[in-house]
Amino acid sequence: MIRRGPKEVVLRDDDRLLRRLTFKEPWIQCDHAGNPTSAGFGLREGEIGLSADLERLTTPQRSVLDTKLYRLFALQVGKLRSLNLVCWYDPLPTNNAHCQFGLSECVPEKHRVPNLFGKAKFNRSMQRALKEAAVAVRV
Repeated sequence: MIRRGPKEVVLRDDDRLLRRLTFKEPWIQCDHAGNPTSAGFGLREGEIGLSADLERLTTPQRSVLDTKLYRLFALQVGKLRSLNLVCWYDPLPTNNAHCQFGLSECVPEKHRVPNLFGKAKFNRSMQRALKEAAVAVRV
């Protein structure tokens, strides 16, 4: 029998990516009302994208193991693409639903979209746009 690797998952515009944000010190990414802040959407040095889970491959409960520490927000792939970001499936050995979204010039070669190069930056306005696009998910 021939073993095949995991099937590549194609992200559709109507898919939602689940992003986990912390609301405890010292890294507050949600305000006291539970709304996301722009701090939850900043790329750290060396990161090529922000981590998220593909909703159709997981559950909110698996995405957030500790509800005392994290809140969960959904971002529609089509909305991310409208902000000139690229979304790609990036499964981990411990998380088959793992995806990333980021700047097109930083993503792996097979996921690059040439006409988007250089158009998007995770500056404050992009972080605010992502914050506005995020929808709370009940865990």
